[in-house]
Amino acid sequence: MRTDAPLRVLVAAAPDRPGVDRVLADAVAAATAGESVEVLFTEDGLLALRSEWPARLATSGAASSLCARSARARKVDPLAVPATVRWSSLTAFARSVADGSRLWSVFP
Repeated sequence: MRTDAPLRVLVAAAPDRPGVDRVLADAVAAATAGESVEVLFTEDGLLALRSEWPARLATSGAASSLCARSARARKVDPLAVPATVRWSSLTAFARSVADGSRLWSVFP
């Protein structure tokens, strides 16, 4: 079902945790359907940067970013971050969630 409400997804759980693949697959489907989708990876969710998810999100038209504070704390190599993923913050992500947006989250 297509909706005009933007979808914002916060992924703080590792990619092998229950629900992560499903939420990201649903985000890809929504973006492919033309919906506005943005995904933020933080904490254990940063492990997904090594998976196919950043490429799948980019191909679908979804925007993706990572929490720079979390990435620095976890010593994420900036050269290993896919070019399609922008450096941002949880604060900037939260501010981008406008009234009427759908906010999904996956925590461990």
